[in-house]
Parts: sequence; structure tokens; C-alpha cells
Amino acid sequence: MDDLKWKKTKLSNLSLFKWGKKGSISIIDQVIYSGANFILIVLLARWLEPKTFGAFSVSFAFFSIFYHLHNGFISEPMNVLGFVAYSVNQGAYLKVQAKIHFLFTFGIGIIFIFVSLISGLFLRPFSYNNLNVYLGLLIPFILLPWFIRRAYYFLHKPLGAALTSLVYCVFLFSLLVIFRSAILQRTETVYVIMAIAGFVASLSIIYSVRGGECYRAEKLKEIVKQNWNFGKWIIMTGVLLSLAHQMQILVMGNIRSLEDAGIFRALDNFIQPMVVIMTAISTLFLPVFSAQFRKPGAANFKKNGALITCVVFLLSIIYGLFLLVFRFQLENLFFGGTYVDYLYLVPLFSLVPILMSLTIGASVILKAIQKPQALFIVAVGSVVTSAVTSFVFIPIWGIAGAVWSAVITQAVSTILIFVLFTQRFIKQDFNRISD
Repeated sequence: MDDLKWKKTKLSNLSLFKWGKKGSISIIDQVIYSGANFILIVLLARWLEPKTFGAFSVSFAFFSIFYHLHNGFISEPMNVLGFVAYSVNQGAYLKVQAKIHFLFTFGIGIIFIFVSLISGLFLRPFSYNNLNVYLGLLIPFILLPWFIRRAYYFLHKPLGAALTSLVYCVFLFSLLVIFRSAILQRTETVYVIMAIAGFVASLSIIYSVRGGECYRAEKLKEIVKQNWNFGKWIIMTGVLLSLAHQMQILVMGNIRSLEDAGIFRALDNFIQPMVVIMTAISTLFLPVFSAQFRKPGAANFKKNGALITCVVFLLSIIYGLFLLVFRFQLENLFFGGTYVDYLYLVPLFSLVPILMSLTIGASVILKAIQKPQALFIVAVGSVVTSAVTSFVFIPIWGIAGAVWSAVITQAVSTILIFVLFTQRFIKQDFNRISD
């Protein structure tokens, strides 16, 4: 009997070690990929004139929207539905999803180019028209590393995802250094470099999906339908949240100046490391909470969420104090004194991740208990608040108004999550898992 208990304990410890190892690799993957794009923005803010950097910032704001469209329509369905329905023939399933990736991203890229060119006839022309054309044409390859990384998670190979991110990072910065002079002359070169780095980093997946039965064309239609039925709430929520977060840059570039948009984007870089950390933590704990939700008697469900919130809130406070003390040194290190006149706004801006951290546990739980309508309500409230405050504050206070808009938008999002988290239809799920 004792021997049996010892074996069970050993197996449990092995499972815990295996989960911890994969979780650590997942965080490393997230930090490398997100960190690479973060450093890319920092380098461009340092290299380019504020107006040129502002044009790129306004154009790159649409990348976030493309990401959420892709995440809701392909990545999330693949990592949820794929585990259940296509675990036997994973290679063939990923090949179909790859076809969907290219067809979908090419389609939204062409639509984006068309809308950008048409809107340019009615809005005052901007220098980022060419940037939008390049982004629309190259978005299938710019988003390819994101698809490949999620494909590796589908295959239970987080190390493959981390290596993809590492190769992307190495090629991205190598090409940036080599073609720096070309970037200074034509900013569109950045999108070409991102596309090349994304394509090279994604070649490794070929080995992992080799062989296997090939699905017929009818299967593609079936998987597209499955993706849409599962992901439509995620798509709408993601796009609205993306618009809420990018609204200040888009409004700034249209009703103020591209230079002001670039300054705001540079200030946003100060808080992004903490946002990346919170995203990595959410990504790590979401499957754990999802699995716990399906088990009866999960009495510690809400306690674990509260514990995560407390830890992340403490980290965000420490990070905010770090920015308060060292913001001048950081600005000189990253931007060489270009944006020193606007550093008085950094302490105010640091309230965004602090407010965000207050609901990280509740946000993960809402996703885990599959309440997309609650997150959709938060997204609607956020985008409305962001639009109203941006159009009111930015014309009056400029960059300071954009920062206030971002802080107020996050405050409204935090309040909405707290309110929805205490509603009856959420409590019913908690009562069920406590029985």
C-alpha cells in the first residue's frame, strides 16, 4: 500500500515537473516573440524622425487588429477544437489550417489595401499610404510565425514554438542592422524584413507535419465553418479590444499630427514590458484554470485567481515605481533624449498596467469558464470609452489627452470586469464547481 502511494506521488511530481517545464518554455516563447517586436518599435523610435515614426505607428496599429482576427478565426479554434476532433491526423489538419491562414490573411490584406486607398481620397493624405499597401500585401508572412507557434502548441511541442520565436528574433535584428540605411530612406522596408524573418522562422514546421493522410477540399470548408462557429465571439471581442487600445494613435494621427502619434507610441513603449509579462502569465495559467473548471469540487478556483492578481498587482506597482525613478535614464538609453520633454506623462501612463493587473485573475477565470459574452461587454465598453475620450481629450490636450484617454479606458475596463465577475450567471458556475 505504501509502495503504491509512493508511486502515485512520484508520478504526480513527474507530471508537475513536466507541466512546469512546458509552462516555463511557453513563457520564454512569449517573451522572445513579443520582446522582439517591442525592441523593433524601440529601435524605429530611436532611428526615425518623430513624424516618420508616427506614420509607421499609425500603420502598425492595424497589425494588432489583424492579429486578433487571425487569433479568433484560426489560432484559438485550432488549439481548442483541434485537440478533440483531429488528434489522430494532426499533420493533415495543420496543412488545412495553413491553407486557411494564407487564404484568410491574403483576403483581409487586400480588403485593407482597398479601404486604405479609398479612405485616402476623403481624409487628408498621409505618408503611411505606402506603408498600408506593404502591410496588406505582406501580412500573410508577417503573421506566419504567430500561426506556426500556435501550431507547435497544438502538437504539444512548446520548444518548437520557442525556437521559432528565437529564429524570428535573430533574423529580424540581423536584417534590421544590415538594412538600416534602407529603412531610413523607405520605412516600408521594415515590413519586408518582418515578412522575411517570419518566413524563415516558420520553415521548421515542415518537418513536424510531414506525411499523414491528406484531407479533401470538402474538409477545408468544414474546418472553416467550425473555426467561425467557435471563434466569432473571440473575433468580435478581440477586434474591439484592439481598437480600444489603438484608438489614441489612430485619432492622434488623423486629427492632430503624425509626429504626435509617434511621440505617444514612444511613451507607450515604457509600459509594454509589464503588459507582455501579464500576457505571458495569462497564457500560462489559462489552460490550468480551464482544466480545473472541468473538475468538480475545485474549491480553490477563486482563491488561485486572487493569488495571481495579488502577485501581478505587486509586480506592476514595483514596475511603476521603477519607471518613476529611472524614466530619464531609460529614455536616454532607448531614445537618446528625443522624447525627454514628455517624460512627465510616464508616471500617469504607468497606471494602465496597474489597473490592468487588478483584474488579471478575473479575466483568466472568465475565459476559463467560457463566458465570451462577458468579455464582449467589456470590449464594447472599452472601445466606446476609448473613442469618446480620444475625440474629446486629444483635440484639447494633445498627447496628454491621449494618455488620459488610455488610463480612463483601462479604468472602465477594470470596473466592467469586476461588475460582471460578481453577476449571478458567473456565481452559478462557481457554485457548480464547488459542489
